[in-house]
Amino acid sequence: METIEPILQTKQNLSIYALIEILNYSYIILIQLFPGLTCAYIFKKIFSEKTEEEYKTMSLFQLFFELWIEFWSILVLYYIFRNIIVKVPSPFDNLCNYGFKNNLVNETKSGYIFTIVFIVCNQSLRTKLRIYYERIFGK
Repeated sequence: METIEPILQTKQNLSIYALIEILNYSYIILIQLFPGLTCAYIFKKIFSEKTEEEYKTMSLFQLFFELWIEFWSILVLYYIFRNIIVKVPSPFDNLCNYGFKNNLVNETKSGYIFTIVFIVCNQSLRTKLRIYYERIFGK
């Protein structure tokens, strides 16, 4: 009977650790979602001056240049944001002395949630990409 007790304790510790991981992933999504939405809104104000018809009448080089500037800006924001987010402490670090470390989680270091939210919410960028694609490869 004495050998069952450590096994039950280990299972309980693993389930608490898993719960801490799930809560931490939710935290990571939240701290990357709102800056992504905010940056998409700012980019909408900066880059969305033209209608779809105006993009269609632009030269291919000018459209490429606008896309390049926008993607370069996204890359700079991604780099800055990724370096900031690693430094933000998680409320789940070493919670209940289970040894959990947020900075060891790959999603914290990558910032891909920020990038996905940013690109999905950026209608102007998607319109430019679609028009550019249609011009190069046809419909």
